[in-house]
Amino acid sequence: EREYDRARIEEGHITVLKRYGFDIDESVVRYKLEPDQYLGHYLNDILNQCVVGINHLIVPTGGGKTYGWIEYYDNLSKDFLNVGNKSILVIEPLNSIVNTKYDKNKIELVTGSLTLNESMFNQFNMVVTNYNHLLKKTIDEWTVREDIGTLFEKCDVVVIDESHIMMKDMFRSDVLIEFIETINKFNDKCKIVIQTATPMLEKSIFNIK
Repeated sequence: EREYDRARIEEGHITVLKRYGFDIDESVVRYKLEPDQYLGHYLNDILNQCVVGINHLIVPTGGGKTYGWIEYYDNLSKDFLNVGNKSILVIEPLNSIVNTKYDKNKIELVTGSLTLNESMFNQFNMVVTNYNHLLKKTIDEWTVREDIGTLFEKCDVVVIDESHIMMKDMFRSDVLIEFIETINKFNDKCKIVIQTATPMLEKSIFNIK
């Protein structure tokens, strides 16, 4: 009841502000992290707020972005009533981040010579990889893999970590341009969450819902 009352009051405030000509962006949802809280406390609710397409999640440094997704996956894995959940794909900018942040004994890590493939997503799973593995390399250029649409359809959410890096690592422009085009091309297949503690100009390259 208390939550309902709070929501009704907030909705009333928005209605009044609109009446007086204020432009209210209702696509933005804010959560206040208390000193003893982190992303995991709100992740279920945040995912319910997300839509199919590109969503932008901004969480302060130390807010628990990585741990939140790992815990979310771990909780769903233990919940036998959640049979049939689609997988979680997390994309990090670099191999070094994948290998440092994640435990390969608990989560499927795809780096180096390993290849993303459809079988990894045939049952509920959490797969972590980097930009390059969503692309294919020909002799002199990077191009989009043909099966990315199918892989995304097997995911409930695709999380792109450290999204600001796409705006600053121009020395990898050959990879980044194709990667960004891949996300834009297949963003209608599932919920895509680009996340960072330091947003830059992500709105200039993605249609953020």
